[in-house]
Amino acid sequence: MADVLVQEVLDAMRESVEFHDSGLTDIQVTATWYALCATVRGVPDALFGLRNMTADAGETLLTFYWVRGGVFGCMEVLKPADTDSSAPATRGWLRPLAGLRKVDVEAEVYQPSRMLHSELGVKSKISLHWDDSGKPAVVLDATGSMNTSARPPLEKLIELVLDGVAQTAPSAGRPQ
Repeated sequence: MADVLVQEVLDAMRESVEFHDSGLTDIQVTATWYALCATVRGVPDALFGLRNMTADAGETLLTFYWVRGGVFGCMEVLKPADTDSSAPATRGWLRPLAGLRKVDVEAEVYQPSRMLHSELGVKSKISLHWDDSGKPAVVLDATGSMNTSARPPLEKLIELVLDGVAQTAPSAGRPQ
């Protein structure tokens, strides 16, 4: 795997997740980075990570979501025991965006600047439902408060999912 691909994935990881007090050693963060690169299989179009601040050993500490091409992916990193210095266990899945059964969308319109009254912004929350997953919906929520550096990657991920669904959905009124 080319070093440039690895670096771009690491940059995306660090943009959305704070690692400094995650409980992972530098070696474990590096192992997570390589596991994610091997799963994404290249440079993601968008990547966003979440950290579970209250995870105990064996529970999901980090969850990464990404889009690459027409595929949506998820990788979870399990928190190792405090005495464990080996690479953390990971698990995940990939699903084609074309296989989405339903996407629930919520939008929060806000005024980013009190000075420019005509300017409005939109924060989105989407819930992704697949037919075959047997798992609960994946929720990507940019409506709440979060680290300002984490919001843009999440908003980009939401935008790419919505664009991908729009491209694969049959157009209204057009013969199929």
